[in-house]
Amino acid sequence: MALTEPDDVRPRVVVLLAAARGADDLEAALVAARSGFPSDVELRLGIRHEQDPMALMMGERGASEPVDGVIEVTLPDGVPLSNCAAAVDGLAATLGGAIDAARSAVVAGTCYRFLHAGGSVFAAIAARRAPGTTMDQLTEWWLHQHGPLALRIVSPPPLAYEQLHGDADMSRAAARAAGVSETPYDMYDTIGAPTLEEFEQAAGDPAVAAQLFEDEVGHVDHSSFRGAIQRTL
Repeated sequence: MALTEPDDVRPRVVVLLAAARGADDLEAALVAARSGFPSDVELRLGIRHEQDPMALMMGERGASEPVDGVIEVTLPDGVPLSNCAAAVDGLAATLGGAIDAARSAVVAGTCYRFLHAGGSVFAAIAARRAPGTTMDQLTEWWLHQHGPLALRIVSPPPLAYEQLHGDADMSRAAARAAGVSETPYDMYDTIGAPTLEEFEQAAGDPAVAAQLFEDEVGHVDHSSFRGAIQRTL
């Protein structure tokens, strides 16, 4: 695949959800909350896949904290990043007892979309940059080196590949507005596939995983990884 540059850049706020009681309660709460979002935003909801293979696919990265559910809110083109907080205002109260707000988190910033077709499953992964790496350095590497590398070597290619480059101040403001913890993350990316089997085929190649891990060293703090394979709601 020759794609090396994103074709769409917009503000996005993502809420990483920890379930308080169980997946069924969280899924029902997410579906009920869907109608409360503005009609002009692009909304994607996910619930952790029942057969989530993320732990098996982490390889040399080590263990990662799971994500029980995800809310992605992509704002319209031209809307300022400062609108991210308002997009998730009061979310914890809306979801009520279905989530553990203290273990949930927010990433808000600029989303670079290389591929953005729909799919029944997607990887939702958040992390922090490696110590000593600035946000500008992370953005330069991730956008111009790692992203194109992943698109070149992952086969079959994903339906969606999107990078959310976090803004620390906006993430804190959005977390406060949503009513969840202000756990900091610098990056969040999604990789979409038609089915779980096709995702595992593409991302489960040990040679591909090793090459991507090698490229991440010195840029990503692997001990901060948090993610899971989500089933699109």
